[in-house]
Amino acid sequence: MRARVTLIALALVTSTPLLAHSGDMPEPVASARQEVASSEPVAQRGQVLPLEAQRSVSIDVREGTWLSPDISPGGKTIVFELLGDIYRIGSKGGEARPILTGMAFESQPVFSPDGNRIVYVSDRSGAENIWIANADGSAPRQLTLYDGNTVFTSPAWSSDGRTIFASRYRSDRASFELWRFDARSGEGQLVEPIKLTPDAPRDQWRSTLGAAPSPDGRSLRRVDERQLEGGEKPPAVPRKPQIESTDARCLARK
Repeated sequence: MRARVTLIALALVTSTPLLAHSGDMPEPVASARQEVASSEPVAQRGQVLPLEAQRSVSIDVREGTWLSPDISPGGKTIVFELLGDIYRIGSKGGEARPILTGMAFESQPVFSPDGNRIVYVSDRSGAENIWIANADGSAPRQLTLYDGNTVFTSPAWSSDGRTIFASRYRSDRASFELWRFDARSGEGQLVEPIKLTPDAPRDQWRSTLGAAPSPDGRSLRRVDERQLEGGEKPPAVPRKPQIESTDARCLARK
């Protein structure tokens, strides 16, 4: 679905900090790469959805929800998603311009530390994967090559731009595990498994989302339900800051 979007103002504000683990960056699980290679369906590079649009719809909106906005390092540009397409707009408002559109559902764009690229989630290959493109949407490149029922959320760049962190949902365990991927090769390593040991009881399972690497690259903040007081199950965590809009003035929050 193509959409023409006009936003009068889009303002980002500081949100409540994520819960965090203390200490150094966690080490990846050594066997993760072998596990993916042996048990996961793998897509062919260049594979695309075998679907063609039968009609197009033009819409004009001035507000939206669940836009997953991210602001460029220089503070001049915002990228966001709407109805499966990705747009960019000046941070002072104006008319949003689509940069990634089509039959694929593309979401959760995040600027690289230098502002030249974005990472995002897309099912353009037929399965949900991590993709990277230039900041203007050109040269989209599939980073991961999963070809099964994958679900990714909250992608994030390392401070040096060489690594992508993302949480992957495991439906058989109803929880998220945290992965990191080389931003060039796509090679993946499991960082935060759901179960620390194969026989871990369910009350010790983890569900990890919202990775936020520190600027010096030495630590990683992320949401983990075990960090909540009393051990209560946390409320649903949004993939990115949600947007609530009133009178065409938008507010990002977590």
